[in-house]
Amino acid sequence: MNTKLLCTVFLLLLAPGLHSQEHDPRLVDPSLNLAENLHLNAQAEALLTTIDAALQRHIPALPEPAERRLALLTLEAVLHDEYAPSRPPVRTCRTLAAAAGDQARPRTRSWGVWATAGRRSPRR
Repeated sequence: MNTKLLCTVFLLLLAPGLHSQEHDPRLVDPSLNLAENLHLNAQAEALLTTIDAALQRHIPALPEPAERRLALLTLEAVLHDEYAPSRPPVRTCRTLAAAAGDQARPRTRSWGVWATAGRRSPRR
């Protein structure tokens, strides 16, 4: 009887903590702890700010400026994270791009061209 009471008290004390950890919006990647998730969020925000500044300074041109290519490769590295779409800085960028409407379309098109430039089309 004493063991049941002890187990019940333990579960009652432990269960709220487990529930709050699972639903914490800052825990984007469940395999990482809060500090690691916050670090990756801050890193994504800093990189996206730097990438945006570089892409604004170096517009698409031929030959492609090295700074622009490096910014696009860094963008690919940020978005390569499986949980990138759930990270607050990436969600904010998507929201701002959607809010910009027509202004975001030329950049989107150039990104699509850049992303598919190295791929070969299938033979028919």
